Amino acid sequence: MRRLLAAGLVALVAGCGGSGGAGGAAALNGAGPEWDPVMWNAKPADGDIVIDGPCGSRFAFRPVPTPTDSNWLADFTVSLGQSSLSDESALRAITEQVRQGSVVGAFSDGDNPSSRFYFIGKYEVTVDQYAAVMGQGCPKPSNEGTLPAEKVSLFDAVEFTRRLSEFGFSNAQARPKLPTSSGEPAFVRLPTEAEWEFAARGGASVSVEERLAPTYPMDADTAQFEWFNGDDSCRGSLQPIGYLRPNPLGLHDMLGNVAEIVSDPFRINRGGRLHGQPGGVTARGGSCATPLDQLRSSARTEFPDYDTAGGKANAPAMTGLRLALGAPVIPTNQRLGLLEDDWDSLRELRSGEDDPAAALRRLAEGLPDLQTAQSIAREASRFDNEMAKRAEIEAATARSTVANGAMLVRNYRLVMNEIESREAALPELRKNNAEIAKKQEETLAAARNVARLTRDLYTQALVSTSQSYPEQVLADALKQVERDLRARYSQSGGSIPIADMACMFVSQAKDFKINSPATFDPYMTRLAKASGQDFSSACR
Repeated sequence: MRRLLAAGLVALVAGCGGSGGAGGAAALNGAGPEWDPVMWNAKPADGDIVIDGPCGSRFAFRPVPTPTDSNWLADFTVSLGQSSLSDESALRAITEQVRQGSVVGAFSDGDNPSSRFYFIGKYEVTVDQYAAVMGQGCPKPSNEGTLPAEKVSLFDAVEFTRRLSEFGFSNAQARPKLPTSSGEPAFVRLPTEAEWEFAARGGASVSVEERLAPTYPMDADTAQFEWFNGDDSCRGSLQPIGYLRPNPLGLHDMLGNVAEIVSDPFRINRGGRLHGQPGGVTARGGSCATPLDQLRSSARTEFPDYDTAGGKANAPAMTGLRLALGAPVIPTNQRLGLLEDDWDSLRELRSGEDDPAAALRRLAEGLPDLQTAQSIAREASRFDNEMAKRAEIEAATARSTVANGAMLVRNYRLVMNEIESREAALPELRKNNAEIAKKQEETLAAARNVARLTRDLYTQALVSTSQSYPEQVLADALKQVERDLRARYSQSGGSIPIADMACMFVSQAKDFKINSPATFDPYMTRLAKASGQDFSSACR
C-alpha cells in the first residue's frame, strides 16, 4: 500500500491554506515561472481545459455534459440525496433525503442548446494555487504545495474566485484560454450543490441506476479512488491531489481529502424538498476525517459562517474548495430573444384553443379596479407556470417512451432471430432425437408467446406515441435519447446499435400517424428482417 505523507506536512498546509490576507498585488500580475504540470494536473486526460492563474499557476477543469432538448429553457432533472438507512434515519432524512434538483451547463458546442455542459475543477485547489491567487507571494511549487488548501472560509473561497476571475479577464495571455458562452468569457465561481453532486455521482456518463447509488461505480477497492479515514487510506492526514484514480467524469478526490464548499447556503430537507430557512455554509464530499462507511455522494454538512467566540469568519480544518466556471444566463440580446421564444413555445396549447393566461391578461387590462386586475394577472402567471410544467413533463415522458420503444424493438428482433434459428434446426432434430425435438418445440412455443406479447406491446406503444406527441416534441426526445444511447451502448441485437432502434421506432410512429396502415405486419417484418443499414437510415 502507498505510503502517506507525514503528519507534519499537514501542519504546514494549515499555515499556508488559511485566511487570504490583505496583499493582492501578487495576485494581479502574471509574474513567476510556469509550473511543472505535475504540480497542478498530475493525471492529464483528453477533454481537460486549462486556465491561467497568477505567478505561473494553472487550473485544470473537466466538462460535465447536461443533456437537454433543443431549447434554451430546458434543463436536466437530477435526483439528489440518498434514502436514509438504519438508526441514522432521522438525521439522514433532514440532511440527505432524496429530493429533485436540476442542472444545465452555461456552455455549448456552437451555441447549440442541445449540447450544453458546465466546467468543474478536476482537482481540489492546492496550497500553492491558493497562495498564488490570494496574494501571499508567488510560491515556489513543491510537493507539499500539492496538498489541498484547508481552513478556508466561505468568504475566502468567494474572494479566491473573484481574484482568479479578474486575473483571467485582465491578463492578455490568460483571457484567450477562458471558455466562452456566446462570446462572453467564463468567470470562476463555486459550484452549486446540484452541480457538485451531479458531477460527484458521475453525471450523464453513468446509468440512472449507477447515479442513484451511494457512490459512483468503482471497479476496484474504494481506497484506489478516494481518501478517507482508514488504515489503508489517509488516516486523518491530507493527501496530494490527483494521486488516486478519477471518477467516471475524470474528476479526482470528489469524496474525502478535504470537504468542499459550495455556493448554496445549507438547508435541511422537508419531505422531498429543501426547507425554506437558509443556514450556514454547505460543505460536500467528506474529508480525511470521514470513515469509509460514511463516504457517500449525498453527504453534506453545515458549518457556521462565523466563529462567534473568536469573532472571525469560520474556517474549519479539512475544509477547502473546488472551482467551477460560470457565465451569464443571458449573455447577449440575441440569447434573450431565443429565451423569450422558447418560453412562448412552452406555453403553447396543442389543442389550438386560446391561451388562458393571455385571456386573463386581456381581462385584467380592461378592469378599472387595480387590486382585482393584479389578482387576475397573478392567476395568469400561475397558468404560465402550469403550462411550462406540463411541457416539461411531456418532454420527459416522450424521452422515456422513445427509450422503451427502442428496447421493444431490440427484444422483438432477438426473439424472432431465436425463433428462426430453432425452426431451422427442428426438422433435423425430429429425424434424429424425438425427445430433444419435443423440448425444442416447447421452447419454440414459449418464444412465439414472447414474440406475440412483444408485438402487442410494441404496436400499442407505436399507436400511443403517434397520437400523444407533437412532431417537434418527439424529434427533440429522439435527439436526446439517441445521443445518450450512443454514448453508453455500442452494439445491441445482432450488431445493430440500440440508438438506431430508437430511430426506427420513431420513424414507424411517424409513418403510422401519416398513413394509418390497416396492418402492422410490414412494420414487424422490417423490425425482424431489416439490415443494420436499414436501421441506420432511419436516423438520417
